[in-house]
Amino acid sequence: MPEKPDKKLENMEDVLIAIGGFGRFQVLVLFLLLFMEIPAALMLYVPIFIGSNSSEWTCNGTNVSASSICSCTTEALARNPESSIVAEWNLICGSSWIPHTITSLQMIGMVLGNIYTSQLSDWYGRRYCFMGIILQMAFGSVLSAIAPNPYVYAAARFVCGAGYSGFICILAIYSMEFLTPRWRPVSGCASPSGIGTMLLGLLAYYFRVWRTLVWVTAAPFGAIILIIPFLPESPRWLLHKKRIDECSKVLNHIAKINGKPAIDIEILRIISKTNNSVESAEGVEQSSERFSYLEFWRDKTLRRTTLYLQGIWFVWAFVHFGLGYNIQNVAGSPYLNVVFLGLAEALGPPSSFFFNDKFGRRKTLVGFMTLSAVFLVSIGILQVCYHGRNAAQIVAILCLCGKYGATGAKMPTRLLTGESYPTAIRTMGIGVASITASLGGALAPQMAYLGS
Repeated sequence: MPEKPDKKLENMEDVLIAIGGFGRFQVLVLFLLLFMEIPAALMLYVPIFIGSNSSEWTCNGTNVSASSICSCTTEALARNPESSIVAEWNLICGSSWIPHTITSLQMIGMVLGNIYTSQLSDWYGRRYCFMGIILQMAFGSVLSAIAPNPYVYAAARFVCGAGYSGFICILAIYSMEFLTPRWRPVSGCASPSGIGTMLLGLLAYYFRVWRTLVWVTAAPFGAIILIIPFLPESPRWLLHKKRIDECSKVLNHIAKINGKPAIDIEILRIISKTNNSVESAEGVEQSSERFSYLEFWRDKTLRRTTLYLQGIWFVWAFVHFGLGYNIQNVAGSPYLNVVFLGLAEALGPPSSFFFNDKFGRRKTLVGFMTLSAVFLVSIGILQVCYHGRNAAQIVAILCLCGKYGATGAKMPTRLLTGESYPTAIRTMGIGVASITASLGGALAPQMAYLGS
C-alpha cells in the first residue's frame, strides 16, 4: 500500500510523503550514497592481505616456511618482498605483533572519527561533511600506498579508521533524512558493503603487490567527484537550522523529480516553529552549536539511552570486525574465504529487512545477534569435542554463518540508534553511541593475532 499524505502537512514525514515518499529521487540518492560503501569496505579490509605473512622466506639461501622462519639464526629474507608489509619491512618473529597492532590503531581512529564527524555534520550540514569524509578516506589510502616505513603506514591507517567511522556515522543520518520511517530500513538492507568485500578477494588474487592493491582499492573513491553534484543538503537539517528558503528549494526539487506538486513555503515555516517548540519542551537545545557532548551524560533520559546503545555497538563491532579480520586464520584459500565473507555480508542486511518491518528494530537486533552467538558458541564446542579431518572446514563454515548473523544486526542497530535521538542532536547521538564500536573494533585484530 502506498503511503498517503494527510490533508494537513504537520511535520517533515507528511511533507516527504506528499512529494513522493519513496520515489525516483530517493532511489537515486540511496544508490549514490550507498555506492561509496564499496570503496569503504575495500579500504577497511585490505589489511587482511597486505598485513599477512604469506610470502616464502629464505634462511642462508634455503627456502623455509613462514611458520618456521623464527628458527633461522641469521637474517631471514622474503622471496617476494612486495607481497605484503610483513615481507617488505621484515615484520616477523619479535615484530609479528606490529601488523595487527597497526590494524588496531586503524580501529582506534574510529573513536576520533565518530566525535568530529557527528559534530561537524550538525554544525555545517550533511552534504559537505559526507564529501569531506570520502576525501579523508581517499587520502588515508593514498598515504598507505606510498608509506616508506611502518610508522607512516600506521598513521595512514589511523586516518583511514577515523574516516571510516565518520563515513558510517554520516551515511546513516544523511540517507535516513530523505526517507520516511517506513522506508528507512531500505537504506540498510541495500548496503553494498558485502559486494566491496567480495571484490577485495578478487582484486587481491590478481594484484599480488601490496602497494598496487592499495592503489586499486583507493581508485573508486574518485567517484565522489561525479556523485556530489547530484546530492542536495538534507531538508531536515535545513529546516532545523531555519534555512527555510533553501529547504523549500530542495523539497521542490525532490517533488519535481518524483512528479509531485511543490510544497508551499508557508507550510515549512509553520512546521519549523512547531518542531522548535517540541524540542524546547523535550529539553533539547534548539541550536546544536550550543549542545555539548556532556549533555548526553547530564540528562537522565539521554544518559540511559546512550549507555544501552553503547553496549549494543561494542558487542556488534567486536563480533563483526573480529570475524572479518580473523578470516586470515581460517582454513582454505584466503582469497576465496574473503569472497565468502563478503557474501555473508551481502546476504545479512536484505534478510533483516523483512524482520525489521514485521517485528521492529529491537527484536530483529536480538534475533540476529543471538543467531551469530549460536554459531560462535558452536565453534568453541566443536574445537573441544571434535578433532576430525574436516574440523577446520566446519569451523570456516560456522565462522561465515556467524558473520551473517552479525551483519544482519547492522541495520537494526543503525536504525535503532538514529531513531532514538531527536533531529537536533541525531548525528551527535549516533557518534556518542557508536564510539564504543571503535573500542570493539580495536580489540578485534588483537583477537585475530592471538588466534594465529
